[in-house]
Amino acid sequence: MKTPMSSDTKLTKDEECESVDSTKYRGMIGSLLYLTASRPDIMFSVCLCARFQEAPKTSHLEAVKRIFRYIKGTTHLGLWYPKGTGIETVVYADSDHAGDYVDRKSTSASSQALLQQFIVSLHNEFDMTDLGTLNYFLVDTESKLGPEGVPVQDPTLYHCLAGGLQEPHFAALKRILRYVHGTVEFGLKLYVSATTSLVGYTDADWAGCPSTCRATSGYCVFLGENLLSWSSKRQHTLSRSSAEAEYRGVANVVAKTA
Repeated sequence: MKTPMSSDTKLTKDEECESVDSTKYRGMIGSLLYLTASRPDIMFSVCLCARFQEAPKTSHLEAVKRIFRYIKGTTHLGLWYPKGTGIETVVYADSDHAGDYVDRKSTSASSQALLQQFIVSLHNEFDMTDLGTLNYFLVDTESKLGPEGVPVQDPTLYHCLAGGLQEPHFAALKRILRYVHGTVEFGLKLYVSATTSLVGYTDADWAGCPSTCRATSGYCVFLGENLLSWSSKRQHTLSRSSAEAEYRGVANVVAKTA
């Protein structure tokens, strides 16, 4: 067996196949996950099979058995650190866009990141502009809403306005209404523009949500001096660095304007 998994293998939920013992399947996956600490060549295959531990089928079990057969024939493989090995760290990473046949999510892999070099590379690659302090903002920039607080006495009113339950949320919502009441002259004005180029601005606060530690990213897209599209939304996944949060924000605005 030359490879732990055939390049043609595409595992899905496979509802039509016969189910197998999930306890036995999970035990096999657990053993393989322990082995990945010294066998990076099986990491992708094992993690792919591990996605189906909830309801494993015969096709999934066959894929796991192939990994075991591959390991049996390659017991001489492993990680070796010879004396005198250089200390230079080289990073390789890759991901497949919407490669999962079940939920269309991407699969990514990476080694230890050199954060400082990555930041320097970003500065060399992109021109970053400081837009200055905010002149108008609907919520106090120091406010961090979490699940804490005393429940409001009448949640029906809040449900009609936004859908929350806690007193701090209600106070923030009333602040927005007061802001709108005092700025009724604001609005969008469209001007004749000779340019046909779209310009987008985006930003994200890393781990800004006190409840989930997710980032909130926002963007606005201009055609000349005309504001066409805008958004401010909490990101769906947890970012492990501010750079990752910013990249997710950039990917979001690009996807919306493409």
